[in-house]
Amino acid sequence: MRDVSLRTRLLLLLLALLGLLAYAIVVDLGVSAGKVHHGVTVEGYDVSGATESDAFRDLEERAGEMESTPVVFDSGELVLEFVPSELGWDLKVDETTDRAMAVGRSGGPFRAIWDRARSWLWGVDVEWAGSFFPRSRLAAGLNAFEADAADLGLVLDRDGMRRAMREAIKDLPRQESYDIPLRESSD
Repeated sequence: MRDVSLRTRLLLLLLALLGLLAYAIVVDLGVSAGKVHHGVTVEGYDVSGATESDAFRDLEERAGEMESTPVVFDSGELVLEFVPSELGWDLKVDETTDRAMAVGRSGGPFRAIWDRARSWLWGVDVEWAGSFFPRSRLAAGLNAFEADAADLGLVLDRDGMRRAMREAIKDLPRQESYDIPLRESSD
């Protein structure tokens, strides 16, 4: 073995690593066949290892809970509460399930391998698909919140409230209440 050059040893090591990588890919393909790949979440909700139908069922249940569970915002003086479905919050479970299943299966072979490696090493978080709030219903809700705040001499930060509402809806289980984003009065 001492007669083998350094170059040959490095080449053998490289071939061994490539063989190990190929073996890992084949094993991953077998383990994940028909299932969401390891490490895949939907905005923090773990769906890895689920079959497509199980992932759909779990996401449908979660979407229903996100849409029907009241969200409460509280500033101490003002309490604002809404049910996401009443403002038109609409998640697309079919598309979201497809996004989760596509991780490691789309974008060509190099992209698929990269996505699988990422999912094992760091995890891959996909976003919910859907038309979240129709603008008119969200605007009507924000107008009502803004009027309630104005009655108490407070100024609602509309953009901050919109962002806070979207984040709070995705938070399950819900907190007892979330902070209302207020701005300093312009008086």
